[in-house]
Amino acid sequence: ELPRVAVATEAHMINDGRHMIEAMAIGADDVNLASVPLSHSYALGNVVIPLLWQGTAVAVRQSFNPAAFAADVAASGATMFPGVPFMFERLAALPLEAAPRGLRLLVTAGAPIGLATLQWFSHRLGLKVHSLYGTSETGSIAFDDSDDVEQVVHVGRPMPETTVTIRDSVGGLPGRVFVQGSAVCAGYAGQDAPNTAFVDGGFLSTDLGYLDPAGRLVLAGRVSPLVNVAGRKVDPGEVERALRGLEDIADARVLGTACAHRGQQLAAVVVRRDPGLKPAAIRRRLATQLSAYKIPRLFVFLDALPVDARGKVDRRTLEALVAAEGEA
Repeated sequence: ELPRVAVATEAHMINDGRHMIEAMAIGADDVNLASVPLSHSYALGNVVIPLLWQGTAVAVRQSFNPAAFAADVAASGATMFPGVPFMFERLAALPLEAAPRGLRLLVTAGAPIGLATLQWFSHRLGLKVHSLYGTSETGSIAFDDSDDVEQVVHVGRPMPETTVTIRDSVGGLPGRVFVQGSAVCAGYAGQDAPNTAFVDGGFLSTDLGYLDPAGRLVLAGRVSPLVNVAGRKVDPGEVERALRGLEDIADARVLGTACAHRGQQLAAVVVRRDPGLKPAAIRRRLATQLSAYKIPRLFVFLDALPVDARGKVDRRTLEALVAAEGEA
């Protein structure tokens, strides 16, 4: 499947940058230390537009080097660092005892960040890593501007000129995130047929979430393509949520893979907190929550989920690992 191209006008991009400037209180005297690709929508709104709009300086490092982070901040006078989760995880593995002088704002985007990483920065460095949520189709959607680290990791409230509602929610369960606002693109290039994503003057994402009582958006996974297990449909997202809810499992992804006898079978890529945790024990625990056909038959254990340059989980690598495990 070819990648889709979202059509954004100059106004959409400028509006996205304005939203970030306002939500993050980015000033003309700030200095952005940029290690994320400048061509990505995250960096365009957070780094490039503030530079062009109001002269916010940018110091660019071509590739992220956690060991040089403190020296880079000192040399550039950086006050802001927009990163992705794996960058903050690498920094948390360093023996840092204090935040580099002058650094006031840490921002993470591209993928959910773990609570343990947030807690490390808060307790060790006294800095909150603020979550930003957005998509290429909408620009930035929500930003967590609070200084508190809470047990449920949220991505904050909607950006300026942006409305977030939850659609297709049943019985209080998470629904699809629907976004309207002045930074939402007009649609995808080269698609003449009606598109079910750009509807009602907004964008219906494949992300699942809910709004908490304070109006903050909590993400709860993605709309997953169903896997056909012996004629019965399984939502991988449901199985992932069950796995992440188990003690001693830090993270998990579930994929469908070919099976000669059942058409497809479920494979789980799991990050364990307890290295001694075995597939049989996981299956027994899942059996208390899921039907038998929803329990993965194949398990791959990793120290961490692979991510790409944007900090998103690399699905192609996961598929290759599952395929290799199935052939072993």
